[in-house]
Amino acid sequence: MRNNDIRKMVIQMIEKHSGIKQDIEISNVTINNTGFNNNIATFHLSYRRGDEYFSKEVVLKKYTSEPNYNSTYRKELTVLKSNALKKFVNVPCVYYEDDEQNIILMEKIQGVTFDQLLLSNFQYRQFGEVLGYIHNIDTKFFLDDFLNINLKQDNYLNVYLTNLRNRVKLFSDQEYMKLLNKLTEQFTTIECREVLNHGDYHFLNVILDNNKKAVVLDWEKAKIADYRFDLANSLIMGYSWFGIDFKEPMLGGYQKITGKKIKDLELFEALLSFDSFTKMIPLIEGSDDSHIRDRSFKWLLRRYELFVKYHGKRFKKAEEFLYSKGLYFHEI
Repeated sequence: MRNNDIRKMVIQMIEKHSGIKQDIEISNVTINNTGFNNNIATFHLSYRRGDEYFSKEVVLKKYTSEPNYNSTYRKELTVLKSNALKKFVNVPCVYYEDDEQNIILMEKIQGVTFDQLLLSNFQYRQFGEVLGYIHNIDTKFFLDDFLNINLKQDNYLNVYLTNLRNRVKLFSDQEYMKLLNKLTEQFTTIECREVLNHGDYHFLNVILDNNKKAVVLDWEKAKIADYRFDLANSLIMGYSWFGIDFKEPMLGGYQKITGKKIKDLELFEALLSFDSFTKMIPLIEGSDDSHIRDRSFKWLLRRYELFVKYHGKRFKKAEEFLYSKGLYFHEI
């Protein structure tokens, strides 16, 4: 939609409604053509009619032409104008509509959508800030203590990769080993920055007390390792368990505290997603799953989604297993 088209459509709607000629002013036009079925424009509309002066932010929504009475245009218009609905639910006010052009001019609601609200949520940022404080601790001040309790391993990354390789070589499908070898090669040029890792930093291990202070629990997997192990592990677990993508606000909070750029995090996410998913391969290959408490298996579906996202490889056996649990894979 161009500005002239918008102006013409709005004038036609107002004139149809009032029956008299109308002049208008529009400004601050923003076009959104990303919808699947509709074009949407937001702008400031001003006009005068007699003693009435209209000056408001509005939304013009043009629907894909559908001749039938059950069109998306007709359904949305009916709902928005329903008095029964408006008694219980807040919806935008409809100013004008045009049945011939499938157009609605409605109130623009000022505010933030719930995805913006959730993804900018203070708690997600605070979750990242707390991890930033952990990683900012100078380990040299208590390195001797770490050595005494085996928190420090020489080249933790190599140990981690070796353990993964020992797991994967037992699988009947050796495609997993090919993926791991390819992944391992990418780590040869990575510069590591070792910090104190919590090792199991997820939502259930951080309590916000009554004073809104974050308290971190369960340090039994603590270690000295690259900082991206903790970050990637938190992101992978957060999505696998809760289906939440909180990467942007968490990293925003983390970087606010550390003041450091995060490089090659996606490589660690690929590594941790490989680890997370391949732990479940014995189930997929026929091992007893009666000990699994969460019988929805949605957590496994999400682990597989992340695995495919980062490694670009799908496995028929995995998808057949998920299907047997009533779950269907969709790429993310």
